[in-house]
Amino acid sequence: MREHLSDGRIEIKKIVSEHVPLLHQAAFESREELKIWLPWCHSDYKIEETKDWVKFQQKAWNDKLEFSFGVFEADSKRFIGGCGINQINWIHKIGNLGYWIKTDAAGKG
Repeated sequence: MREHLSDGRIEIKKIVSEHVPLLHQAAFESREELKIWLPWCHSDYKIEETKDWVKFQQKAWNDKLEFSFGVFEADSKRFIGGCGINQINWIHKIGNLGYWIKTDAAGKG
């Protein structure tokens, strides 16, 4: 799996430990909108939960179970959300694709 993709406007990069503060801040700021769809993003979401999730994602990536990415604006490098592929069925070559965009970056095409 490629670790970095860009169309010149948006970049997606493999989630790594350096992204923890950015990921936590974006999710926490958007928790009221996200908690409806993403139960992990609850009202009391803590940075320790983000750290644990990123550690899990690093192992899942290495084991080819899940592939999680941060979504960034290409020009500003601002973290604006996350996306990933999970529930992968390698025999049928299918998986679940999910994404979220932080509230102040949503609705911009």
